[in-house]
Amino acid sequence: MVKYLGLIALFCVACGSGIQVRTPRPTCAALTGTSWSPSVPGTGASNHNVTTTTLARSIQTLTARVVGGSDLPTGSNLTTMTFTIGDLGVSGSFSLQALVTNPESTDFPPYPILASLVDPNGKDWVNLKSACTSSGIYTCSSSSGCTPNTSCGPDTTSALGTAYASRSHWLQAQVPVFGATTLNIFPTCNWVAGTPSCAFNSIPFFSSSKLPQGTYTAKYYVVDPTKVTHSTSAPLNVTLSTKTDNVALGGGHVAAIDLNVILVGNKIINASRTARGTLNLNILFEQVRQQYVQANSNVKIGTITAYEWTCETGGDEYASVSLFDLGDAYKIGSSLIPQVNAGTSVNVFLLSRISYGSDDSVTILGLAGGLPGPQVYGVPGAGVGIATFDMLDTYNPSCMLVTCSGSSLDNNFVTMASTISHEVGHYLGLNHPQESSASTNNSSTSIGMDAIADTPLCTLTSVSGKTGFYTTNASCRTDGTLAGLTASGCNAACPGYNGTTTFCAAANTCQFNHIMWYTTQNRSQSTGNGDGTIFSANTGVIINANPAIF
Repeated sequence: MVKYLGLIALFCVACGSGIQVRTPRPTCAALTGTSWSPSVPGTGASNHNVTTTTLARSIQTLTARVVGGSDLPTGSNLTTMTFTIGDLGVSGSFSLQALVTNPESTDFPPYPILASLVDPNGKDWVNLKSACTSSGIYTCSSSSGCTPNTSCGPDTTSALGTAYASRSHWLQAQVPVFGATTLNIFPTCNWVAGTPSCAFNSIPFFSSSKLPQGTYTAKYYVVDPTKVTHSTSAPLNVTLSTKTDNVALGGGHVAAIDLNVILVGNKIINASRTARGTLNLNILFEQVRQQYVQANSNVKIGTITAYEWTCETGGDEYASVSLFDLGDAYKIGSSLIPQVNAGTSVNVFLLSRISYGSDDSVTILGLAGGLPGPQVYGVPGAGVGIATFDMLDTYNPSCMLVTCSGSSLDNNFVTMASTISHEVGHYLGLNHPQESSASTNNSSTSIGMDAIADTPLCTLTSVSGKTGFYTTNASCRTDGTLAGLTASGCNAACPGYNGTTTFCAAANTCQFNHIMWYTTQNRSQSTGNGDGTIFSANTGVIINANPAIF
């Protein structure tokens, strides 16, 4: 979550036995006490569904032709792979993770963009517009370089359909912020009513409520947008992950996600080793557990594993970090987590601070490494980063139990827990329902468009000192007009709500109650009630499609 900043991203990572140790820094503070061993009620490996859910992964290494931005996504410029899918069940899903493993430039590795995915029934799940093949995915010139061609994207008006709701919905999986590891997860949606409609239902890509069985053909456009035209080759690894699940989402469905918690730098590590720091960490992830296990998402927390990235191994260098340097931190840090955990867990990096360069007026609470985040480690983007402001051992002085009352928890501490849930939501594939200047969640041009039918909307309002209209917490509380919902607004869903003192923590028809709301929330210290804690039912559908949840 970013306060007053609509970004997503991550941070990085760990130490443990068997890693290469850097030369010790003479300024490293000594470590004291005993390492935090997570003890959060209701978590554990037994929460995973190993009875009705089966995971499988396979890797194809292809020789990709790497082209430049003005080279069209047609013919020999595309790299083709085929794969076969069996019966994945009514809640099954699969993902394609693509990565160029030996790029010419490590600073600007090429993007493997999924340009086509034809299923066994002959439907193209990407179905790009003719503007892509005639004008290109990028628009380039020798003087100004290459920029994305805004006319290119999935053809959402075609009778042939597309699995993506808009250009931005498709593009965010192809061109992630922190690196060129692209991830496409199917189904991209699965609801039967509401606006925007779900392509998988409006133009069915299902066979008997399941993903089609048989052979699929994927075509990748592997592009180096730093070059106008180009022709070389590089290894392209495409990891196919499948999840077989025959239990429908809802009542009897069981699933969980594992978390790797990385304490970055000796100051945070020492704070975690105190009695107060240990208790606060357990409380923190108990709050996260409560938010994910709610009925609309129904995702338990599996195993929580703690890692200490010490000063001696470089942790202090990234404890306080600019978001512009996060890519290096992700790549270095995540490579220290056992690769076997990749794809079935999310790395949560607890940092001192995340700065916006030298701009101290922006407070960054957290960043996710991708939307969705990569299912491999050792790449930029492999996790989420959370700012603790070095207060792990000072929060909640009156709270003596993991399950203490909400009124005993500091507001900023609860915000940190919601930030973790929010950023992990991004990592699992959720957008903000809308950004500060976006008026709708189904617009093809809305940066924060989430393409989800049951996330509520706010109207726009003028803001002093700014040009145009914006959505704010105040505009949401004043006018709760919604799309795709039967309730007329927040007041209808919560009669006691008055916009200032009565909070509606259980009313998902209040936009500002949604866990993916783009900015920070309000909370009453005296009552322990607040907003920004709710998943909608269809956001639960999206995250449960992620193969990391099983």
